[in-house]
Formats: sequence, structure tokens, C-alpha cells
Amino acid sequence: MNQNRPAQPLQMGTARSEGEDEFALSDLFAQILARKWWMLTILLLGGLAGAFIGQLAPNMFRADAVVQIERRSGSVSLPAELVGTLLSGAEGTSGPLATEIHIIRSRLILRPVVDALSLDLRVDPVKAPVIGEALARRNLPFIGDFLPERFIRAGEYLQVARLDLPADLDQVDLHLEVLAAGRVAVTLPDGARIEADSDAPIALPGGGTLEIAALQAPPGREFRVRRIAPRVAIQAVARGLEIVERGSSGIVDFSFSGPDPDQATRIINTVVETYQDHNLGRRSAQIDQSIAFIEEQLPELRAEYRAASEALAEYRRNQDSRELSLTTQQLLNQTVELETEIENLEFRREQLLLRLTSNHPDYLALVAEEDRLRARLEDLRALMGEVPEAEQELARLTQQVDRARQLELQLTNRVEQLRILRASTIGNIFVLEPAEFGRQVGPDRRTPIILGATLAFLLGALGVFGVNALRRGIEDAREIEDLGLSLYAT
Repeated sequence: MNQNRPAQPLQMGTARSEGEDEFALSDLFAQILARKWWMLTILLLGGLAGAFIGQLAPNMFRADAVVQIERRSGSVSLPAELVGTLLSGAEGTSGPLATEIHIIRSRLILRPVVDALSLDLRVDPVKAPVIGEALARRNLPFIGDFLPERFIRAGEYLQVARLDLPADLDQVDLHLEVLAAGRVAVTLPDGARIEADSDAPIALPGGGTLEIAALQAPPGREFRVRRIAPRVAIQAVARGLEIVERGSSGIVDFSFSGPDPDQATRIINTVVETYQDHNLGRRSAQIDQSIAFIEEQLPELRAEYRAASEALAEYRRNQDSRELSLTTQQLLNQTVELETEIENLEFRREQLLLRLTSNHPDYLALVAEEDRLRARLEDLRALMGEVPEAEQELARLTQQVDRARQLELQLTNRVEQLRILRASTIGNIFVLEPAEFGRQVGPDRRTPIILGATLAFLLGALGVFGVNALRRGIEDAREIEDLGLSLYAT
């Protein structure tokens, strides 16, 4: 019997090696199961801690709007009579909308939004440390009764209609406390305290005014009323604003995220409306510039026409109503027509220079056409030199009158056409779906519960394993057999 004993541990060791993993897992599970009430308690506490942490963050809401941005050229299409066929109707497609997105997120668009919605005016209630956000959203049993009165509770708010500051101030930080009988106390940055009725404008030192729109809070509650710098408010709007194009379709999703659903809706709609107005104004500015350019030339041209008419009438009186011959009249008509075309080309060149350089192919084409017409005009003038001198003078005066009359008529018609075009100009921004409400998008309050419970389970399991590892004793029959001892019963 003693000779066979060494073989038994070897057989047991081999069996343990084959089922070592299964045994280890079952052993761990058995240790945890033996401490099940401890583990359940730890798991419950971890879930409650996760739920508590998940309630600390404020709710976040997002308002969405869908806008179509047509890909047009940046310039307004002018009539062919004004700029010729080179640029008229040139609605070329532009590149990606990255440039427009940068414009929307710039101060050019966001500053009017901040001014229109008074986003630089902040009203922050005084909240309890750590749990203040949760306490402002819902009534927590028993906890609210033990907190000081100055901390805000659920359903309490202050709305400020207007905060005017003296001319030498652009920022201010006021402390407002609710008193009894509908009165409030305003503490200024220098420590001065003003008590007044909440339903009337409150005069501030230096010419400022604070006007409360609505107040729903019992006596003792405190609020912080601030006027921040516009650039800070603009940066806050830019951080919450998201603009994404759907592929290359020109359909753009505008969204704004913030803690107030109504304010998020107002902000995103105001951003879209401001961008629409800016786009339309930008497209109309070129037409206004053209109208102003023509209207500056009209008085000088009308004076030239009156002077030419008087000179022609005087010459005819002195020459006893001399008339032009048929050949001279034909040369004169051609000359006037060419001079009018040259005047048109010069006007079109001025229009092109407003948005193109002198090296642009379209501009060079107009210059070449003008040179060709001037060459033809010189040939006609050479033919006119063969006409008798008296008739040449009459032709010259008649030519001045006809040219001035035609130019005045054309410029007058151009102004009317441009005014009609300005009145009918539409932008390339179309709102497909305006923002109607802000939907809650965060925070995720379930994940902290899961993470808290998981972490608590792991810590609890490690605690159980640690306690069992420190306990000295025999927990398995194989430990006795491994020592070379006989085991008769368990």
C-alpha cells in the first residue's frame, strides 16, 4: 500500500490539469455566491451612485431646421442690355458650401442674432452645490427642506425683459434677491443695494435700467443677472451651432443645442432668417451700385443734350435752316450708331471692372470690340471730311444732339430695368423645414447607472477574492490528497 501512494497524487494532478480552468471559474463563482447578499448590496449602491451622477448634468435640447442653398454664382445676373452677353444670365455653379458655412458662423451673421434675441443678457439662478441642477429640474424628497432658501427649486424662474447700461459700460454683474410682497433687492458690483417693486422698471445708478418680465419664486431665492461681452455671446452661439450639408445636394441641416428648448428654436430660426437677409442684400448690392453709377451720369448727359440742342438751333437760325443731304444723313446715322455702341461698351467695361480685373478674358474681349468699332468710326469720319464744310458743321451738331438724346434714353431705360430687377430679386436660400421645437438629446442618464453597477460589481468581487485569499484553511479535498495524506470522508 505504501508503494502505491506516490502514484495517487500524480493521477489527481493530471485530472486537475485537464479541468483546471473549469474548476477555477466554478470556484470563483462559488466564492461570489457565498457572498451574494454582500454583492447585491454593493451592486445596488453602485447603481444608485451612477443614477445620482447621471442626474447632475443639465438637460440638453436640439432644434433642427432644413435649408436649401442653391449653388449660384455670387453676382447678380444683369440684363444683356447692361453688361452684354458675356456676363448676363451667368448662373454658374459654385464649389462646396464650406465658404457659406464659414460666413454663417462668422460675426457678420451671429452678431445680429445675439442683438435680436438679447443673448448677451444672462439670468442664472443660484443653485445648490453638486445637486443644484437636479434640484432645479425636479423636486427631490426631503433634500429641498434642508437646503438654504437662496437655492433655486424646480418650477422657479426669473425672466428679465430689459437691462440697459450706461454708455461707459458694456458688461455688468448684478445680484438679485427676492423679497416679500413682490419686491426684489438688487446688489450692484460695488456693494450698493437697491430695493424696488418687481413689476416696475428699476433705475440703476449711472442711468441704467433693469426691467423684470416675469418672476416665479418665493422670498429668499437669489439670481445672478449679467450683461456679458457680445463676443462671448457670439462664441457661445457658434459652439452650439452645427451646419452639415447632405452630401453635395445643397440641402443643409442647421441645428443648435442648448439647455433651453424654446431658446434653441428661436436661435436656429433667427440664424437662418439673418443669413437669408444677408444673402439677399448681398445680391442686391450690385444692382444698387449699377443704379447709382448710371444716376451719377444722367445729369451730366442731360446738360450735354440741352447744350447740343441749343447749339444746333442757333446754327440753323444763322444758316437759314440748312438741311443735310441724303448721303451726309446716312453717314451721320452710321456715325451716331457707332458712337452709341462705343458708349455702351465703355459702360459695360465699367460694370465689368466692378467685379473683374483688367486681365480677365471677358474684359479683354470688350476692349478688342471697342477698338474695332473705333477703327470703323475713324473711316466714317474720313468720309465725312469730304462733305462741304458748312454741311460738316451741321452734321457735327446734329450728331451731338442725336448721340446725347440716344444715350440719355438708353441710360434712363437701364435705370428702370435695374429697378425692376432689384424689386424681383430673390435669394438662393430657401427654408424647407423651420425649427418648431427643441427635442431632448442628452445627457445619457442610463450609461452612468450601468457603469456604476459594473464598477461596483468588480470592486465587490475583488473584495470577496481578497478576503478569501487572506483566510488560511482547507477548502478542497484535493488539497489534503496533494499533501500525501489519505482522505476517508468529506
